[in-house]
Amino acid sequence: MKYLFFFIFSFSLFAQEFAFDKESQSVIPRYLGKVILLKGQAHHKGDQILKIDDKIYPNETLTTEKGSLIKLEMVDMSILTLGPKSSLTFEKWKYKTKSDREALLNLNVGKMRAHFKVKAKKDNAIQIKASHVSMGVRGTEVMVNHLIERDDNKDQSKHITHFATLSGRTLLYDKAKDYEIEQEAGEHYLSILDHRKKVIKSEAHNLDPNEWEKLKAKDKNPRKYFKPLLDTNEFLKVTKNTTTTNLLLKRLEESKKKASRNTRKGPSWKKTLKQLNQRLNQEEL
Repeated sequence: MKYLFFFIFSFSLFAQEFAFDKESQSVIPRYLGKVILLKGQAHHKGDQILKIDDKIYPNETLTTEKGSLIKLEMVDMSILTLGPKSSLTFEKWKYKTKSDREALLNLNVGKMRAHFKVKAKKDNAIQIKASHVSMGVRGTEVMVNHLIERDDNKDQSKHITHFATLSGRTLLYDKAKDYEIEQEAGEHYLSILDHRKKVIKSEAHNLDPNEWEKLKAKDKNPRKYFKPLLDTNEFLKVTKNTTTTNLLLKRLEESKKKASRNTRKGPSWKKTLKQLNQRLNQEEL
């Protein structure tokens, strides 16, 4: 009798954590990933405190306190790190295999870095959103910051978004400027939106080679060490120069040429991104 009870109990736990996908004829996890490293305190499901090996599920929002960091290992082998005073929502997650998946991560505020080790089958199937800027990735290592500066006297705020590509290649879409930019390894894009949703600044830079090497930092042991996060405040100190302006203009010109070619071949990346978002919103996980 006790063996029967144990079998039923084990099967019940298995059913909670996994589901059978008829299309791929395989068992897939219901959860997205789990906590592998933690410093300070992080929460999910409201105020529930996270611990090592805790699992993360679809539509959850993770938050970290001041001075805290958390690292997740996702079921597709991707590694996500959330910095201090940050909030990340897993808006959409559709997983079949490590390479066949779709995801939309919304960085509500704060800092994160992500290493997507396995390339997705489809271009831009994995997206990271921060305020008015979205990034589409396949297999690469990226860093994203979304900082909110508030004016207490006027109850106004500025949204500062900062995207850097450390390896591979990514595609950015700035909704406020309504343009798309292809970003190569070693580049970063900064965009600032005021309370009226007007763009104050939009710049593309090459990362300083020394800073780039520091940010890439090899994982000695992902379960013991945190890799550095992007310092937006430091980059905000950089004044505009010819190199910066030319880089942004160059990326925009390349994007226009690519969009022109894609018009003949099929839908543009921006249109594909919008279609993917619409499909994800309609589909159930």
